[in-house]
Order: sequence, then structure tokens, then C-alpha cells
Amino acid sequence: MKYKCLIVDDHKLMRHMIAQSLDKLQIQDVIFSPVEHAEDGSEALSKLEDAYFSNEPVDIVFLDWNMPVMNGYALLVKCRQDEKYNSTAFVMLTAESEQQMVVKAIKAGATSYICKPFSVDDLKERIDAIITWVQNKKMHLNNLSG
Repeated sequence: MKYKCLIVDDHKLMRHMIAQSLDKLQIQDVIFSPVEHAEDGSEALSKLEDAYFSNEPVDIVFLDWNMPVMNGYALLVKCRQDEKYNSTAFVMLTAESEQQMVVKAIKAGATSYICKPFSVDDLKERIDAIITWVQNKKMHLNNLSG
């Protein structure tokens, strides 16, 4: 199964590292493609909108917290207020490791929270639950509309 991903981070190297980590996961029958990139929340919102209206919505957004223009938390809150992103997983992948920040993001609707620095194993540990979440949301939405 193919999952469309969007990696949102203001550091090009970090976006590249996350994309490489997804390539290395090698989960049976799961392909993370295409992988899109955005430098901040504002650019990400544009890409999310374009993907949705092209009928190719993004499945998983890997999201840094601290970015210029629009930070990751602001993007998360904005998207969770819009029902068209109900089946999109938002994974905070950030250096913000304080418990209060984790709780704040989860309460705002983050699907998962991974602290930087991370390893491929850290990502693999969480990705199964994230994929299951996406599948369940899509199945639920299909049942509602069908």
C-alpha cells in the first residue's frame, strides 16, 4: 500500500534524513511515496490543500514544531479544525521534548510524537501504529460516506 507523506521542517538536512529513514524502513507492502517537502507550516498548508483538491490527499505529515512563518503546532491546530484532514496523521517530529509540549500537541490532535534526534528504529517503532491509525480513519470515513 502506498502512503503519501509530507515532511515539514525548516532544515533541509532534517527533511532529507526523515525521507531516508522512511526509505530504510522496508515494511512489507508499505511504500512511502511520494514524499513531499515543505520548509514551514504555511508552505505545508498550501501543499496539503493542493493534494486534497487534486484528490490525492496526504496520508502522513511529519511535522517540526519550531519553524518560521507558521510553526508546526499552529499548522496542526489549523488542520485539526478542518474535517478534510480527519484521516491525515500528524506526527510531531521535533526537538521539543518537554512533557507539557508533548501533552499540548497530543491534545491538539497529533497522532504521534517523536523527539529529535531520532533513529530509524525510533521511527519504525511508531510507524505501525501510525499506519493502523490512518487505515482505521479511512475505513471509518468510507463507511460514513458509503
